[in-house]
Amino acid sequence: MKTLLTLILIATFTTANLANAEEKTEYDHFKGIEVTTLKEAVMLFSEHNAKIAVILNKGEPSHEDMHKIHEITYTLENALAKINTEMAALAPQLEKLHKASEYGKMKESLSEGKKYLETATHIIP
Repeated sequence: MKTLLTLILIATFTTANLANAEEKTEYDHFKGIEVTTLKEAVMLFSEHNAKIAVILNKGEPSHEDMHKIHEITYTLENALAKINTEMAALAPQLEKLHKASEYGKMKESLSEGKKYLETATHIIP
């Protein structure tokens, strides 16, 4: 009886340790593709989201699939950071256009509108 209890405890601890080891597996870390422009960020964001969709649409991902997703997310994080930075700067630019148009400032509206569209059209053409 004591031996059986010991074997059960050993099996329980071994199973728990294997589960923890699987959760804590360290993966190779990647830099991802560096993103310098909003246009590039949007392109990479779209392309890499499509790659993840292909993997996930196959059904339950394999370990190899999980590794691919992990690698892809580095580029997605870089792209999303650039998109977020550019979008944060876009709101004040839109406000400048808004104010210029509100007060009928034609030259300023033209200038601010062009600046606004330089960024905005990279997101939605």
